[in-house]
Amino acid sequence: MSPLEIELFACRSDNFGVLLHDPVSGATASIDAPEEKPILDALARRGWRLSHIFTTHHHNDHVEANLALKDRFGVEIIGPAREAARIPGIDRKVDGGDTFDFVGRRVEVILTPGHTLAHICFHLPGEKLLFAADTLFALGCGRLFEGTPTQMWDALSRLAALPDETAVYFGHEYTLSNARFALTIDPDNAALTHRVAEIEALRAAGGFTAPTTIGLEKATNPFLRAADPAIHPPPSRHEDRQRRGGLRGNPRPQGSLLMTPAEIIERLGMERHPEGGWYVQTFQDVAGGARGHSTAIYYLLERGECSHWHRVKDAVEVWHYYAGGALALSITDGPSAADVQVLGPDLAAGERPQIIVPANWWQSATPLGDWVLVGCTVSPGFVFSSFEMAPLEWEPGV
Repeated sequence: MSPLEIELFACRSDNFGVLLHDPVSGATASIDAPEEKPILDALARRGWRLSHIFTTHHHNDHVEANLALKDRFGVEIIGPAREAARIPGIDRKVDGGDTFDFVGRRVEVILTPGHTLAHICFHLPGEKLLFAADTLFALGCGRLFEGTPTQMWDALSRLAALPDETAVYFGHEYTLSNARFALTIDPDNAALTHRVAEIEALRAAGGFTAPTTIGLEKATNPFLRAADPAIHPPPSRHEDRQRRGGLRGNPRPQGSLLMTPAEIIERLGMERHPEGGWYVQTFQDVAGGARGHSTAIYYLLERGECSHWHRVKDAVEVWHYYAGGALALSITDGPSAADVQVLGPDLAAGERPQIIVPANWWQSATPLGDWVLVGCTVSPGFVFSSFEMAPLEWEPGV
């Protein structure tokens, strides 16, 4: 069996594009689909035709070109089952522990929650290849948008258990900044110091730092060496990371992270909402009569809570992100499947700081971190007589 060929190239501002090609069958898989044009250029450069997309997670900078490439080539898109509703054009849903065949090669699916709750990696043991996307980087790991530090540590530990010679392709060229951080908490690591010098020279020459190997990361990546007593952040750095959210479940650089949900609820004078969570009304436009032209509330959800399916029959609702982790907002007209959008501050990851729910549309919200504080503005003003909660067993499209 001929070895697989790999084409690595740049996409967007700092994403990597990766093509995996079988020279015998001609099958070619793209690991994620960050941007259409660079992928098309790479295919043309090598004379390959795309047949598959292996999707690791739902963030826009990894799925943006899914539909365009599917329309052009009729590709099969394989992606995480638990994020299927957020993977454009998905054909085959896979989960951790699943395996599938790619032109005679076994592909193992490894569930690695942390960056997102259902992030997956693709491991080809026969070829000693791992496509880690935004879980494991050279000298770093993915930011915790949805998962917890414990989940990320467990995910990294799964990857670290792979053979040392496994080649690791990752999602972003963050290595130089990762290297500079690694030196601050592991300054006596001779292997790291040597590696950083190589990385600086490579980047100065315009080279890529991917792939790395599992063995190299185990020797130099502080996020795989976190249990080593040699890894100690300087006090000032540690305190600064605590002020900015550090490695908490809500990695958001905002002062409100210094408060617990209970403290926020008390400070804002919030009370339980019938749909779940906590709220307090902050504004009512009394010029619009008894109901008002509009109303506004603070609304807080903690991990494990959700906003039960409900609708405001005769008013539009606008959700605004304020603090904490992101929030998954599912909306539907009822007969249709729910459209899941993510409310949050990270535009590059596909989050939006504002989401609009049309009048009479059903909606349900779930926090993606430990907690989330949002605002909801309703126009015309909210009244409970126009508010309806769905039966407990109700699901959209059923």
